[in-house]
Amino acid sequence: MTQELLLYCLLFWVLMRITQVWRHVGGLSVAFFLTTSLNCVPGALANVGGTPTDPMYQQTYLGFAATLIGLTAFCVGTLIARLVPSQPVKAGSKPKLKVYNRVSWRMIGAGAFCYFVLIPLSFKVPSLTSLVSPLGTLMILGFWVKLYAIPPTGGGGRVAKIFAMLPALPASTVVAGGFLNYGTNWMVSVVTFQFTRSRARWLYYSVAPVVLFLGLSLFVSYMAQRAYIRELAFENNPSLMAVADRSSRIFTDFKFLDLSSPEQKAALNGRLNQNLLIADAIQRHEEGLTRLAYGATMPLWALIPRAVWPGKPSIGGGGDVVSKYTGIIFAQGTSVGAGQVLEFYVNFGYAGIVAGYMLFGFILMRIDGAAMCALADGDSRRLLAVAMPGLAMINPGGNLLEIMVAVVGAMVMANLIGRTGYFDLKPTARELAAQRTVPVFWANRGPDTSGPVGI
Repeated sequence: MTQELLLYCLLFWVLMRITQVWRHVGGLSVAFFLTTSLNCVPGALANVGGTPTDPMYQQTYLGFAATLIGLTAFCVGTLIARLVPSQPVKAGSKPKLKVYNRVSWRMIGAGAFCYFVLIPLSFKVPSLTSLVSPLGTLMILGFWVKLYAIPPTGGGGRVAKIFAMLPALPASTVVAGGFLNYGTNWMVSVVTFQFTRSRARWLYYSVAPVVLFLGLSLFVSYMAQRAYIRELAFENNPSLMAVADRSSRIFTDFKFLDLSSPEQKAALNGRLNQNLLIADAIQRHEEGLTRLAYGATMPLWALIPRAVWPGKPSIGGGGDVVSKYTGIIFAQGTSVGAGQVLEFYVNFGYAGIVAGYMLFGFILMRIDGAAMCALADGDSRRLLAVAMPGLAMINPGGNLLEIMVAVVGAMVMANLIGRTGYFDLKPTARELAAQRTVPVFWANRGPDTSGPVGI
């Protein structure tokens, strides 16, 4: 397993080089790579030192090898995307940085309102949740815009203040619904955005081992309380104070990661070792117990809203896909995500993993470049149009159908809210009157931001 983990580190280094060579690169590609890693690397770490005769080690090894194939193809896809020519940043005046700060707070406030108020209400209306859910990503875009207004040199204090706010994202999703992964993915998307713009990447590399250790420690502490938190969160009239009190025990009963602890290894293997499910699906197919689905897990007719087609057949979620192709029956109410490696394999085998991850890498890297160019141009409508669907793709534990629906919903809502002009990066009349000088605009890296760049 050690060699496979070293190969994983090499792939991460390759992706970092790809994002460092070219300017105007956002953090979606890195965020996808890291959030995918959260579902497989901790499980591999938990089984370092195992023996080939250990079934847990064998399963983890087989599944992790398939994941590495996918991540390799992902890096190739990002490289191809960077080599394809694209339109340059538009020349012209840029908005004052004060405008970016104002609009960023609008986005953060609107995203928080949509996620914590509108989304729970939308469950009562058919198909409305698919449209409202992507609006929660406005919080992430708000942080992006706020970070973009900070110069790459001399703004470390402001970046630190924003990063200090980020733990509230996973904390809020735990209190709201008992789920840690959504808020964690959001936090990673914000950090990687700033990471790809930073000139001091060495600082991120130096603190990464500490963050990884503390993050996994927080996870095993969360797992000890998760069942109780969700039990309270899913009550008909849950008391927010009761949920918050139970959630606070994650910190009051906090334990550091100890891989020699059977309980903690079980927690990692149970929730952060997607390799086991991938291995089960591969073995059952190779033994002739299942056949490749050839796209059956993601039928296009499922994109038709239930509001338009009330009689649309119900479609199983990720848990149904996992049960069908692994043979594992999960308890009712258990949240299980298929993940892209497993689902690409059960549809088209190893070729599906390669093609699927290469496509994800290409699309996300192109979106990264388009989003950064939109920020450089002060074009918030284009930013919404490309970044909201891109953020909807950062769901490595979800099933492909869920991602497709989220992407379509994000495209629709991005177009609608973009037309309102509420998030336009344009100065108000008062700001125009107070404007005396043309602002210095800080780009992704390097002083020259006017020339053509590839995305």
